[in-house]
Amino acid sequence: MADIQDIIVGAGATAGGTFVLGRVTYVAQVSPAVISTSTPAIVNDGAVLGILSIPNSAGVYNAIVGATEMLRVQGGAIISGTGLDSVQLGRGAVSTGPGSVAIGQGAAAGVNAANGVVIGLGAASAGQSVVIGYNAVSPAGGSGVVLGATAVLSFSGGGNTGVAIGGSASATCNTNGGGAGDSLAIGTSAVANDGDTVIGRSASSGVVHINNYNVVLGAFASVNVSQGQGVAIGQGATVGAQFGVAVGQGSAIGSGVNNVVIGQGSSVSGAFANCVVLGQGSTAGASQQIVIGAGGLSLGANVCQLGTPGTVITTFVLGQGNTVASPPVTTIRFTNSSGADSPAGALVFQAPLSTGNGSPGLLVFRVGHQIGAGSTLQIGTTVLTVGDGLVTVAAGAALQLGNAYVAGVVVPTGSIVLKDSTGQSYRVSAVV
Repeated sequence: MADIQDIIVGAGATAGGTFVLGRVTYVAQVSPAVISTSTPAIVNDGAVLGILSIPNSAGVYNAIVGATEMLRVQGGAIISGTGLDSVQLGRGAVSTGPGSVAIGQGAAAGVNAANGVVIGLGAASAGQSVVIGYNAVSPAGGSGVVLGATAVLSFSGGGNTGVAIGGSASATCNTNGGGAGDSLAIGTSAVANDGDTVIGRSASSGVVHINNYNVVLGAFASVNVSQGQGVAIGQGATVGAQFGVAVGQGSAIGSGVNNVVIGQGSSVSGAFANCVVLGQGSTAGASQQIVIGAGGLSLGANVCQLGTPGTVITTFVLGQGNTVASPPVTTIRFTNSSGADSPAGALVFQAPLSTGNGSPGLLVFRVGHQIGAGSTLQIGTTVLTVGDGLVTVAAGAALQLGNAYVAGVVVPTGSIVLKDSTGQSYRVSAVV
């Protein structure tokens, strides 16, 4: 039986080694090398798409435009583009970078996007990046990951890597080389600048500067620092100066440097610098302050405040806890002087102050007394009280002043009045 040479179906079909069905023509070719522009082509709505060959001996399918092989199906892979080392799927998709992939209408992997992946309507990459999302963009100058509609990376220095994940997320990498400008932005509308790490919806490091190295974690949190090294953690936490650390929802640092605030709503306002604020709602309103306690308010510059109206502290313990066997000798002192003939400062003990005609506060000194053998803790007993113009030695306590007794005749030149606990006064002779 003779082989069937031609099957002709539909108006306008002609013989010549072709199979015609309606407006689509399948052309049997054994090798792309013998294809010429005069060979009948596949037709779709009047547009010439090319020629699709049957598998050759190696099991390869070819799609040809003119005399150029544009698509190859081989071993389960779809290979397209110049050099047959890239993939383009979608109307208007362009993949000119070697080893690149562009999927989606208008998706574009540029000539520098070697081994890049671009997926999404209007997504584009000019570098070695993975870009996924509607109109997501990664330009030339670096590489990275862009994931999310209209998310974008930008590079003004070479050799950096950026990550932008989330709708409209943006990561800017400015520093040249060495990864110094690597930026990370994760979250819807998150914005990270040079070397910053930003995670959270609408979180941002708002000032573009080389080598920021800011860290922002939390929705709407922000660091706006021209010199970098700021940390804001918590929803709405803000840092506005270098070396600032704000931790807690709504915590805030103004334009002063070297501040640390920890606690919901804690803050250092204005340009005040070198402060530490710990506690919910606590605030420092002057420089060189330490405020510890919920709701604490600043007392002025160079002040350390422990405790607040909302935090009642009646006992303050320093050392190794409440009790320990054989505790060491402990010295409490303040800064010594240095340099030649430099005078030291004074150590001032001040009782709490009263108002108006209120009874003045007291300085009270207590010590323990022996109560017999055993492990029962002694009770602190008052031995000396200092009040307004009055120093009181407790009953039964001995008062020793000065050196040991020296025998001899002394002619008094004056007297000192002493008063006992009953109010009785005694005049003691004294020598000036």
